[in-house]
Amino acid sequence: MIELNLLPISEKTNSNLMWKYVIIKTVISIILTLSLVISGVLFGAKLILLKKFNEVQTQATALKISNQKINERVNNYNKQIKILNDIQKEYTDWALFLYNLNSKIKNGIYLSKIEINMSEKKVNLIGISNNRENLLDLKQNLEECDFISEISLPLNTLLKKQNIDFSITGTINKLSCDE
Repeated sequence: MIELNLLPISEKTNSNLMWKYVIIKTVISIILTLSLVISGVLFGAKLILLKKFNEVQTQATALKISNQKINERVNNYNKQIKILNDIQKEYTDWALFLYNLNSKIKNGIYLSKIEINMSEKKVNLIGISNNRENLLDLKQNLEECDFISEISLPLNTLLKKQNIDFSITGTINKLSCDE
């Protein structure tokens, strides 16, 4: 096919420039439209993210207040447990102590008084012994047991043979006797 060029060169150049202008204008329009669409989407996303951020911040504040109440309760429980532990540390099982002490007292020994001073950890046993042998047996039994140490029996107590009033002192080591 034969091509005829009936337009003059200046109009041909103008026509080419016009087409180039239309193409550039279309490309710029498409870019601007896409930019507007993208900026609209980004602006919408920003609004959504700000709304979610505010919700999360509100929830975090509520959670912090809720946790603060729980932490206060936990701290109160911890204080109560500490107080109970302190009470348990100071607790003395006197029944066990007296049971163990009684197991060391044989026939012929009659206690009239037991004095216990926990601040000094001292015990004083006051009573009557039928005879000297029973009293010496009591002293030996107490010395063999490890819940009382430093057993002291005045020497003048051993001068009598029968119906001996005695006072034995000792230091409390622990409340049970490991036999």
